[in-house]
Amino acid sequence: MSALRVAAAVVCCCTLLVAGTYIRQASEPTAEPPAVSRVACAAACDRQAGCGGFNASAARGCRLLKLADADTAEYRRALWPCPSGWSHFRRLCYQYVGGAHLSWTDAQAACQERAAGAQLAVPETRGELTFLQHNPARRSGTAYIGLAVDGSTFTRLDGSVSHLAPELVATADNPGCVHLRGSFRTENFGAQRCSDTLSGYVCQLQERCWFRRPCPSGFTAVLGNCYSYQSTAADWTAAARLCQELLPGAELAVLETHLWHILQTQFAAGVQQWSLHVRPADGSASCAAFSASGEGGVSCATELPFFCRLAARNC
Repeated sequence: MSALRVAAAVVCCCTLLVAGTYIRQASEPTAEPPAVSRVACAAACDRQAGCGGFNASAARGCRLLKLADADTAEYRRALWPCPSGWSHFRRLCYQYVGGAHLSWTDAQAACQERAAGAQLAVPETRGELTFLQHNPARRSGTAYIGLAVDGSTFTRLDGSVSHLAPELVATADNPGCVHLRGSFRTENFGAQRCSDTLSGYVCQLQERCWFRRPCPSGFTAVLGNCYSYQSTAADWTAAARLCQELLPGAELAVLETHLWHILQTQFAAGVQQWSLHVRPADGSASCAAFSASGEGGVSCATELPFFCRLAARNC
């Protein structure tokens, strides 16, 4: 726990470059910026005994909430990860809107107006599809979601291909835009021309950072990012793939000397780790790794433990 507290404390006195690739440590401690960082509030809550949550605002800064006050309305609002009127499922918030009569494009614009960062719901897993179908908050009318279909290809709002293919009713328009059908049945999804208006739509929003720690389970906050030590040795290519499979957004860690020393102290002193950014662009077989003595070149086929990195939730 002491190591975690040190890691959390470091967040407040270091800066992360805008480019997002390399981490630099400030030469001198800097004052807290005017904008309140919810990640910094989460780290402060983690250091405070008895803290169960927090509120962050420009006017009041970080207001830490005690577990002893768990029955208060403010505490409950702070710990609920979704805005009022939204349903929560697996780190996402959903809202079913009825009585709208909007086209698919207009429904997307309406979602964006309902909350910052909101969009039409784009299911990525079977679990999310099931939630959309059977959530008690679902309304009885048809409702657009954020998928379009052309032949057997489903695409998201940004045009990227979705590998999740809802089973559509036989009368679905194709090409068209996907919607939840108006009643609970086996064939829950349909599609029709995107210009057609429907009575409802389903919006999706990333959950708020309500957890005490800004990193998911198994990760530790260091210098504004989350790191997870993987003791199972793998070659460079496999290590990069394993990190990507660990959690959405995770990647093989980019290391610099000062960051390596912090991670080495907390996780696994004396072992080597892969460093993502130094693999030669010419495709040669030489990669770089850090050890207790510093950075050195190794074959990319060498199997070593490694660190995975995930951006701390910026919320």
